[in-house]
Amino acid sequence: MYSITASKISLPITTAMRDMAHEFSLEKVQTKRAFKIYLNTLSVNLIQRYLTYSNIESYFHKSDLFKPEIRAVFEPADLMVANFGKVECRWLIENQTEVHIPPEAQNNRRGCFILRIEQSLKQAEVVGFYAAIDNILPEIISLTQLQPIETFINLWQVVQPQPINLNQWLHHGFEPSWQALEDITISKTPLSAFCNSAISRAKILNFGMPLVLAIALQSESESRLQIQIELFPHQPTKRDNNLNSVFSQPLYLTILTATGEVFRCLNAQLGHNIIQYEFVATRGEEFSLKVESPQTTFIEHFIA
Repeated sequence: MYSITASKISLPITTAMRDMAHEFSLEKVQTKRAFKIYLNTLSVNLIQRYLTYSNIESYFHKSDLFKPEIRAVFEPADLMVANFGKVECRWLIENQTEVHIPPEAQNNRRGCFILRIEQSLKQAEVVGFYAAIDNILPEIISLTQLQPIETFINLWQVVQPQPINLNQWLHHGFEPSWQALEDITISKTPLSAFCNSAISRAKILNFGMPLVLAIALQSESESRLQIQIELFPHQPTKRDNNLNSVFSQPLYLTILTATGEVFRCLNAQLGHNIIQYEFVATRGEEFSLKVESPQTTFIEHFIA
């Protein structure tokens, strides 16, 4: 587990992190460059771990560090943060007081996390965050230029989309991205029966194969809302009725509380054709839906 004292954040370096760093660094013949790739990999993994603890989605697989063809030429240390953009994850060792940002990493960045990695490679400390100006980082960032980690949290919160208010759905106020179920698919699922007396909406998710995330609502009382959720492969027309009828990859559908805790996690393996769950929420209660595959993550926030 990580620990925080004021703005000071300590993170453990796990065996899995060191193994990945070792694997990536083996591609470099030059010892010095291999060492940089090793520490870059640790840094990106550590910042992703910190963001996960903070209930902030990030995508390591979208990092240039994840791409062998880019690692062969450059020394990337970027991380894509959901609904925010790319940040750099750079490191200090021993008595270093500044980091150098290579030219290819200076543009299209929202900021840079700086970590100090212990020589034992068992622990690291997030020293601070540098907020980019006009999405551009300088060539050199010194410790004196760093801001508290809360600076990143504040910047991230400002650009987050507002939760979808499901109470507006009951009064037929819908977001454009959520469409009538019958307008986007001909799939017949248990949701169809539920929808006879409920308000329903659905949206298409791009997970390599198109998926439909469908939600149906029914007012149980003045203070409680019945919610049914389904996730299934997209079948847009009758002609495609036999295509994409099962999941082509493992998938997880997770319901999160307002604080990011897991309320319910459901999974489907290869060959399954639907994930579904029904629950009752208190009016005004916040929750999130997260859909995950090995390569892609989608998350949406709601107010019941």
